[in-house]
Amino acid sequence: MHDTDDDLRDEQAFWRALAPETEEHRLAAMALWRPAPRETGLSRTYLERRHGRQPVTYPHDILAAILAPTYGLLIYREELGEIVQAIYPYVDARRLLRLLRHPHHTAQEMERGRFVTAAQATGQFSAPEAEQLFDWLLQWAPVALARTDAEKALRARLASAKNPLTF
Repeated sequence: MHDTDDDLRDEQAFWRALAPETEEHRLAAMALWRPAPRETGLSRTYLERRHGRQPVTYPHDILAAILAPTYGLLIYREELGEIVQAIYPYVDARRLLRLLRHPHHTAQEMERGRFVTAAQATGQFSAPEAEQLFDWLLQWAPVALARTDAEKALRARLASAKNPLTF
């Protein structure tokens, strides 16, 4: 799990800095302690927002209810699904989710127009706001982890802490 002693020390420092108080904090830590969230700065941003050193912002106000538990950050695929389904009908949402998770730039750009039109049709977004949201989704969707994967990783972590010889 750790390539070097430095990796282990970095992870321990991350957990100490996070100071998780809830199950949600522990799950977020499992989702954030992966290469992509660390390389993109998502882990650092989460820490800063969690401790109130950085303001919590949302790509759009209507996403506040979805992203509040993760301090305005897209950490889980389930959040991604909720956001997309708030704009698209189910079948279209599934198509967009596939495109976001498995990038195909030509198809994504074709989908952009449909997304902007659908977002505007909700009455909640202007065209520039919908464009910005689409770009935000493109940026963070590949980093999102399935919440169930974070839960499994946390259970494994807890089990290994209780029974270190079995792991």
